[in-house]
Amino acid sequence: MNHIALKMPLLTPLPIPMVLHLFKWQRKLLKKTVGAIQEDELDHAAWLLLENKVREKRHAVYTLMNPLIQAEQRSRETGLSTSWMLQVLTAHMPGQQPVPSQTLSLWRERNLLRYQEWGRPDADSAATLLLARMVDERIRNWLPTTVGEDEPHWWCWRQDTPEMVPIPCPTPLPADLPLSVLLWTPWGGAAWDPHWLKIGTGRGAIRWAGAVSEHRCVRWTISQQELQRWDPEAAAFTIDFPECAEDMSHTLAHLALFRLARTRLNFSTRS
Repeated sequence: MNHIALKMPLLTPLPIPMVLHLFKWQRKLLKKTVGAIQEDELDHAAWLLLENKVREKRHAVYTLMNPLIQAEQRSRETGLSTSWMLQVLTAHMPGQQPVPSQTLSLWRERNLLRYQEWGRPDADSAATLLLARMVDERIRNWLPTTVGEDEPHWWCWRQDTPEMVPIPCPTPLPADLPLSVLLWTPWGGAAWDPHWLKIGTGRGAIRWAGAVSEHRCVRWTISQQELQRWDPEAAAFTIDFPECAEDMSHTLAHLALFRLARTRLNFSTRS
């Protein structure tokens, strides 16, 4: 796995083309500042600066968008709209230079901004655009030319067993993930999708790969045996009540996620 992919969960929710575009700008800017420096040292410093900027601005994006998304989910009314995007992007443009509506149409054609439906941007995609805008200080050329339609939206951490080293995993998630795989991300907006469990106030999100939706609720489908491997203490809270076995299994898997998040989210935010 190349070094770019290994960095992607730290730079979430940005896709690879946006990360590379921002890195090249950060590297160029840094080179002008520090002067003579070894290329590998320059790369290392540029990556660290980019990670720090993304971490800082990612929280700002979540803080800005989360009340809007939460209100939208409660009322079923559209809050995240094209007009809202134009207003917020303009507010974060250098000199508050207005962003024409035609620009959003162009970004949509180039897959830089995805939409759920007409006039309603995808939340993760909107967050990506706002994050790139906050990180890059240029008036122009702050986005790549295009993003491929098959490009992963963002990357999280994946751990197949407690003994294995975490590796990057693309989202949307691969269809062949074992149900017991543990996934987490420092991107709190992941929990706008109910298949992710929110941890803290935008600190991050965590989930099991195995999850099914039932009547607007999500149920974890990890087996008791697999849960025992991940968190023996949580799995030990069993009650001999056959009628509630499925509910109990889900509840214990939910508890285990909160317990596992204590160490996993520390890992995901480490430079």
